[in-house]
Formats: sequence, C-alpha cells, structure tokens
Amino acid sequence: MKLLKKIGAGLLVAALAVGVVGCGNKEAEKDQMAAIKEKGTLTIGTSAEYAPFEFHSVQNGKDEIVGFDIMLANEIGKELGVKVEFKDMDFDGLIPALSSGKVDMVLAGVSPTEERKEAVDFSNIYYDGKNGVVVREEDKDKYKSEAEIKALKLGVQKGSIQENYVMNNLKAENVTALAQVPELMMELKNKNVDAVVVNDTVGMINVGKNTGIVMANIDLGSNKDESMAAAFQKGNNKELVDSVNTVIKKLKDEGKIDQMLKDAVAIAVK
Repeated sequence: MKLLKKIGAGLLVAALAVGVVGCGNKEAEKDQMAAIKEKGTLTIGTSAEYAPFEFHSVQNGKDEIVGFDIMLANEIGKELGVKVEFKDMDFDGLIPALSSGKVDMVLAGVSPTEERKEAVDFSNIYYDGKNGVVVREEDKDKYKSEAEIKALKLGVQKGSIQENYVMNNLKAENVTALAQVPELMMELKNKNVDAVVVNDTVGMINVGKNTGIVMANIDLGSNKDESMAAAFQKGNNKELVDSVNTVIKKLKDEGKIDQMLKDAVAIAVK
C-alpha cells in the first residue's frame, strides 16, 4: 500500500491549503453523513493500480475495479444504506480530491501518518503490512542489508509511503518514482532500476504475475511496518468515521477481513 502506502509532502501542503479555505465557509461545513444520505451515494476515491487492494479486472466480459479495498467499500455502503461510486485517479490526486469535496472518502491503501493527519481524518486501521523489496531473480540472494539497498537504483510508487521511506529514512540518492506499480516492475525487468520498494503484499502479487522477479529476503528495519486506513475530509464527519469504524470492527471480529484479503489476492494472481 498503502497507500500504502502513499502521499507526498507537496500534496499535503496543497490539501492543507484547501482545508483552510474550506474552514471559512460555514455553508460548506454541512455534516458529511447527512449529505451522503441525501444524495444516496458514497463517492470513494481510489487508485486502481495497486493489486490486491484496488485494481482493474475483467469480470464477466466487463472491466471492473475490484480488490480488498473495494470489498471493504461495499460493506461500508451496506452499513450506510447507500450506493457506492468509485472515482479512479492517480494516487497523488486523491487527497486533493478529498479536500476539495470531489470524493467523500478515500480507500486506496493510505497509511495514516502523523503528517497526513494534519490534512485529513482517518478511520481505525483495517490492514497492517510492511515494506518489501522486489528484485530480479538473479539478484535474489545478492542484497542483505539496508546499506546495500540504499546504494541501488530504486523504484517506488510516486507519492507512496515507500517513496518517503527511501528518500528520508534510507536517504537513497538514485530513486525513480512512477505513478503505477506495474510500470515499476517493467522498469525492474528492463534493468532500468535494481530494486522496487513496495508494500509486501503488493510485491508478492506482482511477483506472481511476472516472470524473472522475486521478493528479496531483506529486513528494512524499524520503519518497515505500514498500516492502512480510510481517509476523510478534515472535520464535520464524525458520524461517517464512526460508521466506517463499526464496519471495520465487525469484519475483524468475524474474521472476514483476512478472508477478503485472500479473495482479493486470488483474483489478482489469475
């Protein structure tokens, strides 16, 4: 994720700027849940290039957005008694879309970092993961440490938590950031980058779909853990956030969260 996963500092500043403007407009501060119920639709922003969380798949001859986050979104829609509509966009456009009111919430593997909490509100955590490293098969046992990884040509998803990690924690100097993970895997296979740092589940999915690449056995240290939560426009959304948290708790208590992830992985590797 992640997302992921995701969202860069420049976008955070933009999101904060939108939020400040919005706070001055009392009419715009109408309770979000009431507005969603009134229109009968929950509009969710996502970036459908991040299997198994959200991705395109041909179902019954029709291209559809599917995945773990999509399953979660549909459960939230049932809880609220409204239809669910997805807006698919590049990941780095999601927070600005949320802050400007173009979407009601974001489900796209977003990690609730302290910095992001300044711009948006978050639900409780619905997924815990960690960073992983994908390398070419011939390099599977070549790299053993963070020090070796930071010296490589690294690929990351633009705006992702992994981009922040390799730039600020690893302080890597040769980094290629692209909008979509499949593009990064092609760059790896074409030897334009030496390794791709990505959410471990996402990495495993892409390894399963591509020949010649594998997951490296590397511990990325104290910052390897990542989590995912739904994101909401800042303020005036307590009822919506509480409802989403209710769904997350129910799915966890019933053991359905783990099954949803397994189902999403199964679809992604087909």
